[in-house]
Amino acid sequence: MISAVFLWLLSACSGHENEKGKNTLIIYHEGSAVCRSSLLALTTKLHLDVVYSLKTMNALVVGGISDRHYHQAEQAYKNKKCVYGVNKDEVNIMPE
Repeated sequence: MISAVFLWLLSACSGHENEKGKNTLIIYHEGSAVCRSSLLALTTKLHLDVVYSLKTMNALVVGGISDRHYHQAEQAYKNKKCVYGVNKDEVNIMPE
């Protein structure tokens, strides 16, 4: 019975494997309040969503980026002086 439930749980997750990380950026920044405020203002200006705010890691994860504007959004965050790096959020699935 337990193994049947476990297999059901594993199969339930497989339908969402491509949704996570799609057009999502992780922005690593200095931890100042001024920088966070500036990044949140840029996120609002670009009409993007804050997916996660990782305060202990000084990172902001933004999503809702269209394919057409992905590189423009990435460059806008990279141009901020308080940003250390911008990475595409990726999900790697182990083969079965």
